[in-house]
Amino acid sequence: MKKAMLILLLLANLFYIINFLFSFSSFSLINPFWLGTFVLGIVYSIIYLIMNRKQKDYHPYLSIAVLSACMGSIGLYVFYFYLSHIIA
Repeated sequence: MKKAMLILLLLANLFYIINFLFSFSSFSLINPFWLGTFVLGIVYSIIYLIMNRKQKDYHPYLSIAVLSACMGSIGLYVFYFYLSHIIA
């Protein structure tokens, strides 16, 4: 269940990045839903990194991928938010 949540968060972040790069619908990029998803992803991946560190078969790669994708998505969100408010 934990890994499934991490995979869903990673897919949501990748969808946002692809949507930003190819700009399928630029009006939906500043939706507050995205910001909540990014913050949830950061918190969940940090908790997963800390809690499962002591397990024998622990591989932190998925959690690190979610954490880096969330940080990149927040950067894109802030950049687009800043540009839309400066230009508009």
